[in-house]
Amino acid sequence: MTNDYKERYNELMQILKEDQNIDIQLCCAAGSRAYGTADESSDYDFTVVRANTPEEILTDKKTKPTHHIIGDIDIKIYPFNNFIELLLKQNPNLLEIFGLRPEDFFYISDEMKQILINKALFLSKKAASSYKGYAMSCYQHAMMAYVNKKARTDAAHWRKKAAKSMFECLRIYEQGTQLFKTGEIKTCINDSEVAYTLSKAKSGDIL
Repeated sequence: MTNDYKERYNELMQILKEDQNIDIQLCCAAGSRAYGTADESSDYDFTVVRANTPEEILTDKKTKPTHHIIGDIDIKIYPFNNFIELLLKQNPNLLEIFGLRPEDFFYISDEMKQILINKALFLSKKAASSYKGYAMSCYQHAMMAYVNKKARTDAAHWRKKAAKSMFECLRIYEQGTQLFKTGEIKTCINDSEVAYTLSKAKSGDIL
């Protein structure tokens, strides 16, 4: 993990301390820097899991994740009960936490350590349909953006969106394939067999 990422983490902790009264259970890298595909323009993405508030616990209140962008820091904050629910639904964006490298974690509570140690309990065959559905959704978004690229004057914007969605489609397909071949999730894909294809997809060269 780069020193820049650690600096952004310190900034993030200060932001959360000042603006959000939350009990952090997990903070880890996400996005292109976790995938090993970041470039100079890439944001610093973080996944944060927070403890549920007393109100959420006592009333069984369902709270959705929140998304914040502050400069080049991109944060998604998941309430603990929502985090567990999405893991059990085999959500690829959260299952990838189980495939992060040790250096991709910035903070892990004792409770979250138990979840990471017992990650196999959260993996099931339902992941097949979840990964396939996510990949096909990304593929459809890529095709829609590509059509817009041809029809609109802001073609470069839509080409970039199409490339991003196609990259996500191929990345999640590769991750799901590896999960079912090996039983393990590998989030960083810059040294995988399809790394070259993924880099071409991200640049828009194989649309």
